[in-house]
Amino acid sequence: MRSANSRSRGGLPSQTAVKGVFAGLLVAAGVVATLALSGHLPFWRRPIDHTGMIPVPICARTIPPYTRVTREFLVNPATGEMANYWFHPDKLPKGVITDVQSILGRVTARQKDVAYVFSENNFLPEGTRPGMVAGVPPGKRAMTIDIGKLEGVCGLQVGDRFDLVAAIPVEKLGSFGGGDWNRLSVSSLTVSPPGGPQSAAHESGKSQRTETRMLAREALVVSPVTVRNKPIVSSTLMQGTSVRTVPVQEIVIAVGEDEVAPLSDALGLSLPITCVAYSGRPNNVVPAVPPGMVAVSTVGRAIAAYTQVMPGDLLDPATGTQRTIVVSAVEAKQQGIVTDPSALTGRVLARDKSRGQIFNQDDFLPPGTLPGLAGGIPPGKRALTLDAGKVAGARALRLGDHFDLMASTNIDWGKSTGQSGSLRFMGTALSGSSASLRRQAAVRALVQDGVVVVPVASPNLAAVEAASGDTKQLGQEMVVAVAAEEVARVAEATSLGLELTTVVRSGNPRDAGKTSLTPDENPLAHVQAIESIVGQKRETLVFPIPSAGNAGT
Repeated sequence: MRSANSRSRGGLPSQTAVKGVFAGLLVAAGVVATLALSGHLPFWRRPIDHTGMIPVPICARTIPPYTRVTREFLVNPATGEMANYWFHPDKLPKGVITDVQSILGRVTARQKDVAYVFSENNFLPEGTRPGMVAGVPPGKRAMTIDIGKLEGVCGLQVGDRFDLVAAIPVEKLGSFGGGDWNRLSVSSLTVSPPGGPQSAAHESGKSQRTETRMLAREALVVSPVTVRNKPIVSSTLMQGTSVRTVPVQEIVIAVGEDEVAPLSDALGLSLPITCVAYSGRPNNVVPAVPPGMVAVSTVGRAIAAYTQVMPGDLLDPATGTQRTIVVSAVEAKQQGIVTDPSALTGRVLARDKSRGQIFNQDDFLPPGTLPGLAGGIPPGKRALTLDAGKVAGARALRLGDHFDLMASTNIDWGKSTGQSGSLRFMGTALSGSSASLRRQAAVRALVQDGVVVVPVASPNLAAVEAASGDTKQLGQEMVVAVAAEEVARVAEATSLGLELTTVVRSGNPRDAGKTSLTPDENPLAHVQAIESIVGQKRETLVFPIPSAGNAGT
């Protein structure tokens, strides 16, 4: 017997099913109404009055950076019409582009998102080619680098600026502008004798002393960190040649043209390179120089004498910036300090300049002087290279010192008598008080007022000798400037092996000493020696030379 509430299978649907169908119809009606009100249904659009309003093109699709804008990026895909925002003239945002022809064909400087208007700063200059090269500023070069070799680049976006700094071992500084002296063939810091302390430490694997160098300044992110599948080919005996891919994270940066080589060297040496990002906030206001003061450029890196000052010499190699100090304008004028950086470049230095020093007028040779060793030779003089080990006092001389050079030789009459001979003077054997004549010395002034052009152990000579492979005389030679008529005297004295001694002149400007020396009287000027040989007996007879007043007596 069936229950009273029971129904047959073919009966009316339940109330739950009826409610579900009704809810679905309500949702569909809401969607249709929303689309109709928003204007997305072509058969039912709400008319909008744009009278007196200005259409402004907007981005309808996301545009990647460095992409040429075409019409498809500006057309609404739902309606097929140009996507615009309408503004009243008095409410038009400042700087927006209203002409669509000024947008088409331009290359974007960064990613452009949907529903944003366009402005001039969204694009690169007109005529820019699309693609990765569009993001490289003029004067720079793009490099793709594995981020595993750079520290601190993750998170940087397109257009972010940063510096690249590396800690370079001292023995490797020759590849990065030298250890201290610039533009030398070989830095004095990189020259060490075989088996020296640097090579021993390198062979033993000990840590080396390092120095920080700025490899790239104001580098720019062209493309942020991306992952690329790098193919690797491997070959085995059983499976043959196979190719597999390894994910590699890379970043594209733009650096200066002259920074490509040092950065490549650092990457090749596997040096730790650190990325130092700039602030993204507006530029800080540079403090003004106080009244009555003046900013003076300092030496960025040490410069050897007789070298032409270049713009890079004013930049600190560790930061790549020009350093200045503030001094009193009155003091700068009194001391002859050069305050205009443009007056420094191209001049030839008269002396060595260390990092951090300021430039004075007397630091330079006269305008028009050619760089090099010849520029340091005073007019009317000639340069000679001397072995410092054979000149007494040579190692104490410094660049620009004035000196006299004396030559001396011993006269030992006793050595000329032989084993069985004797020294006689006027027929009498020398003995007693006359025995002092056996040893005398002849002294002669070879050079009067010579000038040290290159002192001992100068970086200039060290570089030249090391570059030529001659390290035996490293730090043993010096270059001096002497008068033209004194060259033959010095050459004769050195070839005879005479004892040479330097006599340093005072460097005090108030010195009023004599400008020339009076050499000692030659002890042989008034004597004449005759060697007498009788049988096996030899003796030397010394006779005085009669003076002009006694010639007739």
